[in-house]
Amino acid sequence: MSSVKRVFILFLAVFFIGTVSGAALAAPNPERMFLTGIVTNVDPKTKIVVVDLQNKGCRGIKTFSVSKRNSTKLVPGKKIQFFIDSANCPGSEVRRMTNIRGAK
Repeated sequence: MSSVKRVFILFLAVFFIGTVSGAALAAPNPERMFLTGIVTNVDPKTKIVVVDLQNKGCRGIKTFSVSKRNSTKLVPGKKIQFFIDSANCPGSEVRRMTNIRGAK
């Protein structure tokens, strides 16, 4: 096999592996849900936050837990965006908020 063919095959292999692994890394995590809502209540002692969710498929007043650091940054009336560790809209269960955006 000539060196040109070897280089071409090597290039195709690297391109294919890079494309497949890049697509896998860029894909959204199916075990997380991105939500938007307005904070209605914050209890820094229990680290519980009540949010009025405004997503198309997930609306209503829901309760979430946060870290102590984030509980002090959240203010009632503030619009926030965050992730939860579930692919489903939370019912009555308390889910943990992560990657909170919009907190002061």
